[in-house]
Amino acid sequence: MGVNSKILIQFLDHTEIDKNWWDQEIGQCTNPLIYAKSWYLDAVSPGWGAALIEKNKGFVPLTTKRYFGLIPVWLQPLFCQQLGLFLKPGFKLEASALIAITKPFFKTQFHQNAGFHIKGAKQKVNYILNLNKSYDELKKAYSK
Repeated sequence: MGVNSKILIQFLDHTEIDKNWWDQEIGQCTNPLIYAKSWYLDAVSPGWGAALIEKNKGFVPLTTKRYFGLIPVWLQPLFCQQLGLFLKPGFKLEASALIAITKPFFKTQFHQNAGFHIKGAKQKVNYILNLNKSYDELKKAYSK
């Protein structure tokens, strides 16, 4: 998908999101994280919304607030290390999609998840311990 191509984005209000469906879709992404699960988002950002990209190939939790009840802002909630784009396997997307999603907001500040890298974005060091293998496989990778 080129930078100039039209990107289909559907915005959902909190009341329009089926939480079981959302959790299943996030679980099928190449970069599923606990931070994007509905129960976690409910705890750290009550009333969160979502952006669906290209008919459910990409998902963005929108942890938004309104300054003075009017000005929409998208902010990183406390205790939520990584959010941003969550993509289905084989779906490629450029940073232009994220730019299109941010247009309705006066201000955006969020930490993109480690599974999606944006060209030119400031990278911060983060140590990730991958625990999706069996205990025996993990143990073989370490010595006394």
